[in-house]
Amino acid sequence: MKKMFILMLFFCGAAANLYATGITFTFANSTLSGSSFEFDVMVQGSASGTKLGDNQVYINYDTNAFGTNVASSGNVTVTKGAILEDGGSPLTDLYSIVNILDNTSSRFSVTVSYNYGNSPTFGNDLPTSPTQLLHIVMNIADDSYTAGLSFYQPFMDGQEYESDNTAKYNPVVADDTDDSPLSPIVVDLVSFTAEQVGEGVLLRWKTASEINQAGFNIYRRAAGEEAFSRINERIIFSDPANSTTGAEYSYIDHPDSEGQFFYKLQSVELDGSATFSETISVSMSTAVDERTNTPTRFELLPNYPNPFNPETHIEYTTPKESYVQMAVYNLQGRRIRTLVNGVKKAGAHSVVWNGVDDAGHVAGSGIYILRMNAGDYQSSRRITLLR
Repeated sequence: MKKMFILMLFFCGAAANLYATGITFTFANSTLSGSSFEFDVMVQGSASGTKLGDNQVYINYDTNAFGTNVASSGNVTVTKGAILEDGGSPLTDLYSIVNILDNTSSRFSVTVSYNYGNSPTFGNDLPTSPTQLLHIVMNIADDSYTAGLSFYQPFMDGQEYESDNTAKYNPVVADDTDDSPLSPIVVDLVSFTAEQVGEGVLLRWKTASEINQAGFNIYRRAAGEEAFSRINERIIFSDPANSTTGAEYSYIDHPDSEGQFFYKLQSVELDGSATFSETISVSMSTAVDERTNTPTRFELLPNYPNPFNPETHIEYTTPKESYVQMAVYNLQGRRIRTLVNGVKKAGAHSVVWNGVDDAGHVAGSGIYILRMNAGDYQSSRRITLLR
């Protein structure tokens, strides 16, 4: 019995020596999502068999890109990563995020507590390869800058504990940086412009190539607002045929007020990743007679989306009651669909073409001509249907 007791002590002592003495932090998986920048804080040990206790992460950031004091302003959110997830019964709330605080105007800290009392004999192993500790989302203030992320080594050294919450990791390596640009362009974007047309904003963009491109989204913010919001309900699809030749697109936005507006174009790849163009702006003023609240001119606005599938929206204005004709023609000049043929009151109007001709047949892919006649006013536009 005495010999067996001695052997058991020797075994336990050997297991304790397997615990790592060092810990390393890195950044990974940075992505753009709308007006937010997301990334993971990764962690790893220098040897297998160790378990993570309390830890505190200090992150410097580019204030031009994200603003200052991101924690107190609510511009940063943090969620637990895979290594901090509860292990199920009998583990309950093994790790918790205690706080997210501004350490300086350009640095914030995240404190994670290991609830030793909830499970004194269990803990999550700290792998020897990078694994997700935290997932962090930061609101972008200006996407023309880089993320500029870096760990603040002096404060993190000595703040990371093993699962007994008394022994500290030594050394702590936390000098990784992430200088990801916040507005890289996925497609070869030739131009992106905005101009007022009637009571709307006409957005146009042209690409030279669209390799692995799924489509586009448009984001807008008004002067004085902090965050951009997506304005198109559905993605504006890209045609695979544009992968090497590029294409031209247009979209009409209808802000609900006057003033200055800012836009950026999101390019979405087939794998779901997305990036943004540079931000452009336009100033909106009224295009109606303030006394009668009616448009001041006839105008056929660009259809949107364009190219389109399965339908496109067409808007036009009439400054007075007028007889209006509007139809779609193929490139041979044959009328295939009548959209408007009657008297319209003064005002702004809209019509939808669903890609079907007057006989109820589905029109094929290609370029069509949209024509509008109202009194002495005549206008035409090229529209593209993609099947």
